[in-house]
Amino acid sequence: MAEFLVYNMENHMDRMTLERFKELSFSRKNFLAKFNARYQKGDIVEKRPDGFWTDGKRKGFGYPKFVLVCVKDLDDKITNLTTELRDITGTTLFKRRRFRFNLDALQFNKEHIAVVKQVELTEKTVDKIEL
Repeated sequence: MAEFLVYNMENHMDRMTLERFKELSFSRKNFLAKFNARYQKGDIVEKRPDGFWTDGKRKGFGYPKFVLVCVKDLDDKITNLTTELRDITGTTLFKRRRFRFNLDALQFNKEHIAVVKQVELTEKTVDKIEL
């Protein structure tokens, strides 16, 4: 089993209007990289072995900003939690979380922990960015 720390809030950048997005894209040097690297609801922030947060030795995992998803019978294929977009010279333009849980489909207990037997993760990809 593995325990996933999952971001549980909407990002303020997701409520931005198109006009404001364009304005900030042209007026701030690194805005586009920060926008694409933002946390979104359901993003996996951290993966830990079974019992890391649920063993009672830690204070908690920061609810309401984060929730915990425990997955039974998970193979260790999920290792790299981030993906990078690089330019033609190999310079990293930005990193972002690679996988996301659909939190609306999960049932959480009173400690804000969901235990699931099987998991289907949505991989977020970035192919091309244009303004």
